[in-house]
Amino acid sequence: MPAPGIDVRYLVNRAIGFGTGRFIGDRRIVYHDRLRLRLSPSKLNQRSNGLGTAASRATRDDMTERIRRHDLRVLLLDAGKELLLAEGLVCGLDRITFPRVFEIIESQTGRRITRASVYDRIWRSQAEFQWEVLAELLEERGGVADATQAIVAEVLSTADRTTDQGRWDCLSELCLIAVERHVHELSEMQVQRIALAAIGAVASSPADPTTESFVVRVQDTLHRYLLRETDSFLDLYLTIGSFLGFRLRDPLELRHLVLAIGALAEGVALRMTFFPEYGEAIAVPRSDDAQLTGRWTLASVGVIALARHMLEIDPDWYPDREVFRAESSTSPPA
Repeated sequence: MPAPGIDVRYLVNRAIGFGTGRFIGDRRIVYHDRLRLRLSPSKLNQRSNGLGTAASRATRDDMTERIRRHDLRVLLLDAGKELLLAEGLVCGLDRITFPRVFEIIESQTGRRITRASVYDRIWRSQAEFQWEVLAELLEERGGVADATQAIVAEVLSTADRTTDQGRWDCLSELCLIAVERHVHELSEMQVQRIALAAIGAVASSPADPTTESFVVRVQDTLHRYLLRETDSFLDLYLTIGSFLGFRLRDPLELRHLVLAIGALAEGVALRMTFFPEYGEAIAVPRSDDAQLTGRWTLASVGVIALARHMLEIDPDWYPDREVFRAESSTSPPA
């Protein structure tokens, strides 16, 4: 028997990394020496806060205006996303709790939200809410950032497309500058860092047919997130290749290049917090990319190696007058 007053389910949920707080569904389990009491959150509030009388309930109703379930759901999810963006995943979603979200809403709107208006009415547990906050945050994300698109446009605008060497030089410059920018976005932008952390967390979890539906939703959301990002970079790389006159070496496909560079960039971004030298200039052996002397980094070495191994000059290409333009990340260049 656990020690008096110890909430066993709370400890179990904390141990698995996604603390659901002391509320499991809408029930709280409290152990005593010889008696186990099952109390609902509303009853606990009544006992601890003296809200059991009719007058008290009326006062509480006056303070908390009735709100539609859909509107309350949106309000709570928005506050949860704000909290998640502010603090990141830390060691899971355990800091995205109902009490903290309630505080955010009350400070911003003056509206008081009670547990009774949330449990079972919208979510069965705090864990279900936490996972939905993560899914909502990632639902519309993914793609090429505007800053990366702008850098690509700037480099291509000065490209020498009249010679093979000029085209290779421009491609190498893109690998150095644009990919470095993308790596820094992955390591510095909060949404990107949360996405990378979520991918790592989901990838490290074994397949389980009993997985909760709200966890499955996050897995599906992450899959769509990666698909959107991959499609956006496919469009961007296709535009770059057409503009500079490159093609994939047979039998490679453009998707192979996008996936390889994406995996390299994400791996570097994850490690950069602990190893800043990923972003520092390094000395390399003499190469054809003389214009990059003194500016090589570990990331650019890897990306340029991939590009030179997987791409080749298209002998049938002819430069036209097309001018590359950067588009919004939500509408990648076609």
